[in-house]
Amino acid sequence: MMLTLLLSLIPAVPSQEPERPPPPKQEFARLSGLEQKSAQEDLVALRRAEKDEQRDEARKKLIGYGEGVIPFVFNATPKMIEAGRFAEHASVLNAVLTGADLKLAWALLTKKSPDELRGYLVRRWADSDRKDAVEFLTPLLKEEGAGIAYQAGRGLLRRGDRAGAAVVMEAMRTRWTKEAAALRADFAGLERGPLADLPRESLASNKLQERLLGVRMFELFGVQEQARLLIPMLSESDTSLRLAAINACRVVIAGEAPLEKPSMTQIIENAEAWKKKL
Repeated sequence: MMLTLLLSLIPAVPSQEPERPPPPKQEFARLSGLEQKSAQEDLVALRRAEKDEQRDEARKKLIGYGEGVIPFVFNATPKMIEAGRFAEHASVLNAVLTGADLKLAWALLTKKSPDELRGYLVRRWADSDRKDAVEFLTPLLKEEGAGIAYQAGRGLLRRGDRAGAAVVMEAMRTRWTKEAAALRADFAGLERGPLADLPRESLASNKLQERLLGVRMFELFGVQEQARLLIPMLSESDTSLRLAAINACRVVIAGEAPLEKPSMTQIIENAEAWKKKL
């Protein structure tokens, strides 16, 4: 009886139900009628702006509407592309479209939506921290236009998913000569260890272009512990292959920027120096 009495004196602890996550957003916030008209005028002003100050002012106004301006930016994008100014729309979207709302933005696209806009959104998915990114990106590996498959592959590789390797390798084969800086930037900060073995098969090829691909992949994904794989390339007669090997050594081992347009003397001296270090 005493135990029963003591237990009755203990205050009851109210049961705490786990907080339920908020329901997913169904649409972007809506602009008022006056805001809609004003936003459309500002989009025209952005497209027609000839001076930097005019562009900056139009962008500032559009960003000020918040997420509600996104559907209007999408609708105005085809004309912006015709004017060769899609980058202006991308800068507005960068400011008002959050990673949490990428799925909602993707749902706004139609069959007539331009590839540039699709490509922009896929890049945003690739760079996002969304947990459903792999599920979203994987089917896009078969897409064509605006580098969508490449962006999907890049996003998968950044998450350690090797399903993206083939399309990224193909992009490196065809785009490296003119777009090396962009490709390097696309994989900046990537953890090297999980993908370090990707260059091996290409490095062992007897085809020059495949070995060149392997060295460039090593620059992006390789690790210092495997740098001896580059020694044969540092002795190659082909200048492009030797330079690629030098740059891979500089980036992976020394943490230095790649050489852009070195002289032949610099290439010879650097190759000999790295062979001694390796």
